[in-house]
Amino acid sequence: MVSLVSSSWFVVGDFNAVLGAHEALGSRSPTHSSYEDFRLMIEVCDLVGIHSQGARFTWVRGRSNLTRVERRLDKVLVSDGCISCWQEISCVAFPRIYSDHCPLLVRLSDFEVSSHRLFPFQSMWLEHPDFIAIVCKIWSSPIVGRPLQVVIYKLRSLKKALKSWNWEVFGNLNSVIARKSIELHSIQLDLSNRGFSYDLFMVEASVHYELDVLLRRQKCFYRDRSRVRWLRDGDWNTSFFHASIKCRKYRNTISALSINGVLSEDRPTIRDHIISYYSNFFSSDVSRVERDLSIVDDMIPSLVTAAENAFLTSVPSADDIHDALFAMDVASTPGPDGFSVRFYQRCWDFIKDVDFLMKIAFAGLGSSWLLIVVFVGLVVNLQIIFFFIVLWRLLFERQFSRLSSDVSLPKFGNPSSCRPLSVSISDQVMILWKAVIHAVIWGVWTARNQWIFEGKLVDFRSVLSFVWSVVSKANRLDIGCMLNCMDNLLIFRLFSLRGRPSKAPVIKSVIWSPSAPGWIKVNTDGAAMGSLRVGGCSGIFRNCRVFVKGLFAIPLGQVFAFEVELLVASSTVNFAWKYGWHRIWLESDFSYMVQLLSSHSEMVPWRVRQAW
Repeated sequence: MVSLVSSSWFVVGDFNAVLGAHEALGSRSPTHSSYEDFRLMIEVCDLVGIHSQGARFTWVRGRSNLTRVERRLDKVLVSDGCISCWQEISCVAFPRIYSDHCPLLVRLSDFEVSSHRLFPFQSMWLEHPDFIAIVCKIWSSPIVGRPLQVVIYKLRSLKKALKSWNWEVFGNLNSVIARKSIELHSIQLDLSNRGFSYDLFMVEASVHYELDVLLRRQKCFYRDRSRVRWLRDGDWNTSFFHASIKCRKYRNTISALSINGVLSEDRPTIRDHIISYYSNFFSSDVSRVERDLSIVDDMIPSLVTAAENAFLTSVPSADDIHDALFAMDVASTPGPDGFSVRFYQRCWDFIKDVDFLMKIAFAGLGSSWLLIVVFVGLVVNLQIIFFFIVLWRLLFERQFSRLSSDVSLPKFGNPSSCRPLSVSISDQVMILWKAVIHAVIWGVWTARNQWIFEGKLVDFRSVLSFVWSVVSKANRLDIGCMLNCMDNLLIFRLFSLRGRPSKAPVIKSVIWSPSAPGWIKVNTDGAAMGSLRVGGCSGIFRNCRVFVKGLFAIPLGQVFAFEVELLVASSTVNFAWKYGWHRIWLESDFSYMVQLLSSHSEMVPWRVRQAW
């Protein structure tokens, strides 16, 4: 079917299959083989799913809790060509009336919404030699005023300077790349028709270098806009980044909104309703804020002593701020002002105003700027609020480093238990903690609303009972296994639940033959935690005397098990070539590797074809 359709196309309807357990609810869980085949079909056809508004599950059967089954069977799948042709693709799932399926309405629109574009900081600017000079010039200008106002004024001036500099130096990347590609093609045709010419050869090399620089800038530009983190550095995939940007735009677009029970598609009406809703939601008097805080004080006991509070709220040093900033993820989403964490890390040596402002902000941590802006109704420059997004990230990074320090805080448990979320954690424990967080937020929010609107004071024990029931139900999902370690066992004992231990490995004796003289033997292996789950690969290199020459371990992000084996082979070749090992004996448990290496097979998935 894919070979017959060359233009843009999309498929909509009842596929009678789901993509995973997250698209199913009820007594019967979908089988692993069913959604694995469906995922493979989507990948082979190069289709992308469009998120639908409305009902989460489009098919329902059963009228009791024991027999009710809900699935997301109705979907809209579009091709890459369809994504490129339309400015907006949306889908709405309407209520079920005469059928057990929700009817879907697909909208395809060429109308591009004109809106005020915020300033986007580009990572490609950091590689240009003139960037640091521009920032130094703006930041060294003498400005008189409060520290916060000075920083905001400099950021605003820097934004204007970078906008004009970007247009003069970089211009429209797509247009420049198109012109350079045509120029390079013309030069190569002249070389082919006229024969070799040294002058023409040097011109070709110069144009080829300029085009390579432009392509690298384009890759960096699309990578920033797509905000895809799981791809490794070095992957180009410009078309994939472009499709990711389009899909993220579709997800973030509000094409329809239910206003007082009526579905509205008029954009000015939607805009006015959103502004009115949040203006009323965030407008309140101080007495209500104090009443909300009193509820929190009554429900949450005081666990911090004066000495511990003094330690946690002490003003950090310059080294502390530096360490907290450089511990942040450079790929995180920038604030609405456009300046990303990568900018502050690169320019930290000479923007000392932010260092001083950070200490002032930390000293006034007890007063919430958010409450001042929202509830009191002060008219504050939005640029200040945007700047505080990065500032608050620094505050939380610093507080985390203090909680994970060696200072004894017995009420919080062992300091080593304060770990970042990137640490490996089993699927079963992750589901439990997510259930706890959601249940606590919902329970406290419900208790707050009952106190405000109904005057009922909810017993804290009922909230805990609700949390325990949600955790118990989440543990019945039968997803993943626990790690065979004491930490996981203690967590399950805390909730009085039964864990599912992972299968213990069996160590077997094998005959390992060394390589011939002059050859390097490498043993590789890769694994993924299920279909399109977190995966990784590793390898170890030994010479003919069985001495270890090197080893590597690479996280691969969200991959299929088949892709892991291909990526470990390509990583092995790259690693060996880097260190000058050109005679490699690759030993792998993937028997299909021989066929793939000996021929240009079309079975290589498109997601790893560039690396392969």
